[in-house]
Amino acid sequence: MNIANIDLNLLVIFKAIYEKRNISKVAIDLGLSQPTISHALNRLRDTFEDELFIRSGRSMIPTSKASSLGPFVSKQLIALEQGLFSNHDWDAKKSKKKFILSGTAYDVNVCFPKLIKDIKHEAPGMRFEFKGIVYEEFLKRMSNGEVDLSFAANLDQIPNFTIMELARRDLVLIAKKGSRRYSKKVSIESYLESDHIVYAPTEKPGSPIDTMLKGMGKRRKIAISTSYLSSIPLIVCENDCLAYVPDFFAEQMKNYFPIKIIDGPIEVPKFNHQMIWHNSQESSVEHQWLRERFLKIYKKIK
Repeated sequence: MNIANIDLNLLVIFKAIYEKRNISKVAIDLGLSQPTISHALNRLRDTFEDELFIRSGRSMIPTSKASSLGPFVSKQLIALEQGLFSNHDWDAKKSKKKFILSGTAYDVNVCFPKLIKDIKHEAPGMRFEFKGIVYEEFLKRMSNGEVDLSFAANLDQIPNFTIMELARRDLVLIAKKGSRRYSKKVSIESYLESDHIVYAPTEKPGSPIDTMLKGMGKRRKIAISTSYLSSIPLIVCENDCLAYVPDFFAEQMKNYFPIKIIDGPIEVPKFNHQMIWHNSQESSVEHQWLRERFLKIYKKIK
């Protein structure tokens, strides 16, 4: 294969199909017609002598060759774009960039709304798509260019990724307001005997609190584990159980649910909130701009 025979525009379309897995979505994102995308895909198939993507319902499933090409093509196109456009050429007010963000329920409920509010005047044409976070998948999606920026908690350093600490927030213990079982402070005996709701923003096994309790030779009763932070206050109210949640979220939810903050029997680890991105995005002007905005937003959250 002679690289001179490859149309760069075809690689842009390849990257879009690989990331979106849907011809209609690719056409909308690139501002092209579906027949144009289909024609480009046929040219790609001829060029690489492979089907590349096989239709399954509305989805386009990559072949093994497309799966091996996808991450490489995505990284190289990002690097090319970064090399061609300098900081002086980019203007937030003119940007039509669509960012795909992945985050926890805490981000969706507390932080993302503030982001949209803060930047709508600075970058009115910028668009966002929010995706839920699945621990086993989001690193792969970021490596493939399917997700631009992600948010998580309590992650260790990961090769080829940058993890930035946004804030270390206190976790507070919440209970049903008016509960006779839980007063201002709960004893260690009552705490261990109670049913607990555990906030698990990713599918990463275990939690810092349970690891700490294990080191003390103790174990709590986990009744429910959920990645939906917003569901916890309602579950606590209806089941008269306990849950640790970030302090800012608890204060916010007290306005909507009959819950109260009580003193726990132990000092628990803080909620280490982090922002993570693939190193291929490190020098992207748009990406840097967005990261700076998030840092400012998190500093405002008290």
